[in-house]
Amino acid sequence: MEKYQPKDYWNERLTKALNLEGVGCLGYGEQYNAHLYRSKVRAFERGLTQVGIRTLVGKSILDAGAGTGFWINYFLNQGVRTCKGLDIAEIAVTNLSKTFGSEKTSFICADLSDPRLPSLIDEQFEIITAIDMLYHITQDDLLGTAIQNISSMSVSRGWFIFSDSIAISEESRSGEVHVKPRPLSYWKSLLVSKGFQIRALVPMYLLIHAALSGPSPVKSAVNWIHYRVTKRISEKPLIGKPYLSLLSALDGLGTRIGGTSLYLVFTQKVGEPG
Repeated sequence: MEKYQPKDYWNERLTKALNLEGVGCLGYGEQYNAHLYRSKVRAFERGLTQVGIRTLVGKSILDAGAGTGFWINYFLNQGVRTCKGLDIAEIAVTNLSKTFGSEKTSFICADLSDPRLPSLIDEQFEIITAIDMLYHITQDDLLGTAIQNISSMSVSRGWFIFSDSIAISEESRSGEVHVKPRPLSYWKSLLVSKGFQIRALVPMYLLIHAALSGPSPVKSAVNWIHYRVTKRISEKPLIGKPYLSLLSALDGLGTRIGGTSLYLVFTQKVGEPG
């Protein structure tokens, strides 16, 4: 098996598809991925309400794994004071600077798990996001350094918001070399050791994305069937768009009570790393 090299992997992937498909579900097209991102926004805004963040106006934000700039654009439209984007891929940072360059924004090409990062950025933020990014850090020691960096770059009582495929057990596997799901117990321990407390867990999907992490053959079968059926239907010219719209609408209702293993995790910095 070829060794996963994050910088090379993401530069190559985004060179082929510098769009929502490139940073989302490969092979499913922009229409399907656009619906996934609408679900992410819905979960994000639901989580903000749950933890009492009434507005993003005037906030300073760091978006780790900024990719094509979907969240940069979202945050700017919400009236943030400043927004810095970080990505490991040069092609992403070049595109971000070209597309979103302004007095409110700045972008850096760097690895979130580089221990030198806090000194390179030399700034603290009220909110740090890492959406659909941390499960791509497959080595636990590097993930620990990444969370340490996030803690160092967070103001006291600042917010760290990320998404992850919460695994069922330590033995869970994604089937992809560039993805590693981790159980909630792992996350709780790691976050506490870096000064964070979980304030809310918000499911992102129920039907539109079937990601279920775990060794169960039943869960694997559900994923296999869902992905193939959804992909085929969503590609149909006449029924693809209404089909995805229906799934998205049902998700909007269903995720209020449950979801798949993909969650947005809202954490707050309450102390210093142990």
